[in-house]
Amino acid sequence: MTMFKDFSGGLADSPWRGISGSFAVLVGCDIHSTPGQITVNQALAKESAATVTALCKNVVVASDGNSYWFSSTDGKIWKRTAAAVWSLVHTNTKSSCLGAREYNGYIYYVGAGFVGRQTVALAASEASWSSQADAWQTLSNIDTVFAPMEEVNGKLFIGNGKYLASWDGSTYIDNDLDLTAPFRISALTPSGIDILIGTYVGTGTTNLIKVNYCKVFRWDTVSDSYNDSDVVYEVGINAFIPKDNQILIQAGIAGNIYYYDGTQLIPYKRIVGTYSPVKYGLVYPSAVGYFKGLSLFGFSNSPDTANSTGNPAPCGVYSLGRHNKNYPEVLNLEFPVSVNTTLVGQEIGCIAVIGNDLLVSWKSSSSYGIDKLSTSAKYSAAYLETLVLADDNSNKKIANFKAGYISMPASCSITFSHKINYASSYTTITNSEVETTKKEVRARQNLIDCHSLQTKVAFTVNANDAPILDYLNIDIK
Repeated sequence: MTMFKDFSGGLADSPWRGISGSFAVLVGCDIHSTPGQITVNQALAKESAATVTALCKNVVVASDGNSYWFSSTDGKIWKRTAAAVWSLVHTNTKSSCLGAREYNGYIYYVGAGFVGRQTVALAASEASWSSQADAWQTLSNIDTVFAPMEEVNGKLFIGNGKYLASWDGSTYIDNDLDLTAPFRISALTPSGIDILIGTYVGTGTTNLIKVNYCKVFRWDTVSDSYNDSDVVYEVGINAFIPKDNQILIQAGIAGNIYYYDGTQLIPYKRIVGTYSPVKYGLVYPSAVGYFKGLSLFGFSNSPDTANSTGNPAPCGVYSLGRHNKNYPEVLNLEFPVSVNTTLVGQEIGCIAVIGNDLLVSWKSSSSYGIDKLSTSAKYSAAYLETLVLADDNSNKKIANFKAGYISMPASCSITFSHKINYASSYTTITNSEVETTKKEVRARQNLIDCHSLQTKVAFTVNANDAPILDYLNIDIK
């Protein structure tokens, strides 16, 4: 008999091994809100309708109560008001947006070779911007892929190829720090009063040359050169993931996550997947957030042409966190985007947290949108898969499946499926029954010489209602 009473272990390291309470697959499941039970997360629902027509890789949640979303391909800038009204307010005449930030009363945005800006007050009041300056400053070292922006020590910093530009409200310096070639700045984050600088070495644009060598640099923002650096044997630094009192970094194209100990990057977690030279993914610099105590990041299928078979791991918004310090820190695929439920072929451009609202931009094939976490609908395709239960006694014939529930609202249910002996797909168990007195869903399945068994549990929801489970029990005889 195998009892699953602890659901706090998140995603396992593989279908065969993980910490206590972990599962081979978790999609759309809420494992953090109430320890000891598992239910379904709220759904991401498209809010931008047909207004947003490109993948937004940058967003500014501004002090005027609005958020501004920047196209990564055609220079368009959309405004979302506090009342959730969407509109196109400007098209950057210089290029697409590679970075954006509010600083000292202005919204700054970076294209290839230019820094533009607009005052926050006029950004809010002008239905169509007319007072912006798309070429407020010129960047001498043009990078057409990366231009991250970050405020540290009262100054705004802008990644500019191998240069770090700065602006303190009165003086603009195009080359405040020179990292020297071949490094190109890809991501920025504060570290106390210092700034951490993530880099790539590979050249190119939509199909970066893959060089498994890069560095993270630490600079106090005043010295003539950087103060420290650490080599990372990955294709590049993709994103800094926000986390309270810790700095996490997603690097390379094989799902690796590191933490920064103040001097070095230490391997920490891995997004489980089947990575290869033609199948890889990454986290975009602004596809990160901190929401209700959890660090979030969006895992994207890489658009590189070399990623010919793609989708090494499910696409969507993952969390990294725990209910409190007494629980393990785990990964979970919290929020698939609204476009479909296949979790493949998607890019997550950026994430915005506005109060208790979560917004996520995405691209899927030729479709684009920005989702908001719904308050009135659960995710409709949530499921989990257990680890593989193996036994060298191949005479086991029958499996009994039980799911104890706390709540089973009207029109809600769960469905059991199984794979025996490493079958290629799951078989649905159709003879389940609900025992309302004991609050259990039960199923019995005849197995043939079973020496390995893996179980899938799928949730059927009804609008904003979903089953709440408190245990799973699998008994093989």
